[in-house]
Amino acid sequence: MPALTLDPNLEICPDFTLDSHRNLRSQLAQGLSISEDEAAQKMADSWNLDHQARKDIWANQLLEEQQTREEADRHAREEQERLRLEKEKEDEAEKKEAEKKKPKLPVFDAAARAPSILSPRPSPFAKRKVSAYEYIELWYFTYAGCMDAAKSNRGVASDDTFGITRSDDVLALAPVSVSKPSDKVILDENLTWSEMSAAKTLLVKEMEAAKWPKEYVMALAQFFYNLDNHGMRHEPHGEKKNPPPFPSSGSTRMARPDQAGYILQHCQHQRGPASDRPARVVG
Repeated sequence: MPALTLDPNLEICPDFTLDSHRNLRSQLAQGLSISEDEAAQKMADSWNLDHQARKDIWANQLLEEQQTREEADRHAREEQERLRLEKEKEDEAEKKEAEKKKPKLPVFDAAARAPSILSPRPSPFAKRKVSAYEYIELWYFTYAGCMDAAKSNRGVASDDTFGITRSDDVLALAPVSVSKPSDKVILDENLTWSEMSAAKTLLVKEMEAAKWPKEYVMALAQFFYNLDNHGMRHEPHGEKKNPPPFPSSGSTRMARPDQAGYILQHCQHQRGPASDRPARVVG
């Protein structure tokens, strides 16, 4: 049945006693053998019956239309909520990704104070040598060596730049900063007392940081203490002279915890008056 377009509740039952309904009323009265008044009443009863049916259809039609609208509204709200949640999820994922890429600031300590002096820092090459218990010239731990390291570090692009290094007769790739020695290095035997004295403090500090066994650190510290107090240093212009020979690339490797104990054995050779002939320490 086609949907109703007009509200039946607005309709009014016609007056079937009027002359405009005479022909239909007369035909009904003759056909049923009733009076015209009775025929008019039957016509009104028939109209009311049909009118009530159309009102019921209208009510059901309105209910269905309301349910359809409510269902559409519900689907629209659900879709809107789904899109909102999806957008929130995407925004959260973008936020997390941005947080990952965002540079991390160090923890701020309002009570922290900047140091009054900047400690010298040896090159990564020198630090690696110390960590590997390999011989390294004292020059790398002098002020000049640390300044050279600072300049070299600024010139190296990043740790993604690699070079070839040798370790225990095996060639391997390593960052340039830890594999390339300085071209300005001065041999140990050519250092002055002042350079040696300043360098040994930083060397011992780096040995401690590299977790050298305590007895080896103490032995080397004692060795340099003996050199610091050698009689030759107190001679006229002794400060500008070179210290007596000590372990270098030309004599032996630096003592390794697993292979050498010569420092302990030869520390006492650096004692004595200026007239004593200093002993070369060999491995």
